[in-house]
Amino acid sequence: MEAEEVIRGLQNELAIEQAKNAVLLERLLELEDGAAEARLSEFGDVIPNEDRDYWRGQFLENGAQA
Repeated sequence: MEAEEVIRGLQNELAIEQAKNAVLLERLLELEDGAAEARLSEFGDVIPNEDRDYWRGQFLENGAQA
């Protein structure tokens, strides 16, 4: 019986940590998107609207490699 309680406890703790990671990942993605949008606004006068998605992807890729 004790082993089952330990397993349940560990499963609960794992679920909590996974939920925390999901929240952190969502926040990270929001921040990355915000940074990409800020970079796009810096070049807004030279990047046409139809190319914004391409350049947003480039800014995100470059940020990941840095």
